[in-house]
Amino acid sequence: MGFRIYLKPMVPANHFLLKRASFVGLWNRLVLILRKVGLRTRVLVSFFILVLITLVIIGSVSYNIFHKEITGKIQSYSEQLMDQLGQNVRNKILDFEANITELSVSSEVQNYLASLMTEDVVQALQDQKRLKSYMLDRLSINKHLNSRL
Repeated sequence: MGFRIYLKPMVPANHFLLKRASFVGLWNRLVLILRKVGLRTRVLVSFFILVLITLVIIGSVSYNIFHKEITGKIQSYSEQLMDQLGQNVRNKILDFEANITELSVSSEVQNYLASLMTEDVVQALQDQKRLKSYMLDRLSINKHLNSRL
């Protein structure tokens, strides 16, 4: 009568261990290949790998720094441009308001407008021409209005 003993493995073979074993096997093969290669080639390859890693690190850090700087400068420039544009629009509106106020209170313009209401067509056309000439003289500093009249 014999007893049979069935032993279960202490550590089950799982996926992580298989991956680690394949990595260890790959590493061992790489070491064997490097041992077969001459010392000069090993030094050149390791120097190339070291330089490549350094370049990649410096390049990525530089890219991130310059990207942040350029983005900040673009945002700052855009804000300044919008502020300047807003100021220019405000100044133009103030110019238009000043010109309109000046023309609306001008006694000459009021007289020309009153004379346009006459029934004499020839007189009305002459007054219209004089009114246009007067307005062009007054608004000659504002090129936008001058070109519209």
